[in-house]
Amino acid sequence: VVHGHVHQELYWWYAGTSVLSTPATAVQFAALAQAFKVTQRPPAYRIIELETDGRWHSSCHFLDSLQHQPNSLGQSY
Repeated sequence: VVHGHVHQELYWWYAGTSVLSTPATAVQFAALAQAFKVTQRPPAYRIIELETDGRWHSSCHFLDSLQHQPNSLGQSY
């Protein structure tokens, strides 16, 4: 299962199934934060490569820099 809109790169197993989240193409949110917090990590994307034998590979790629500074003082985004 691959999904987005969590603003973080995550990979875990659930009931024998791989679950991958994709970072946002905008701001990234701090992982495991008790309160809302953005990070200074740049936008990112995930590439999934499918092999003919059923294997797959996935990797996340973050841009070299931020094009704008996120509002780190806000309560939400």
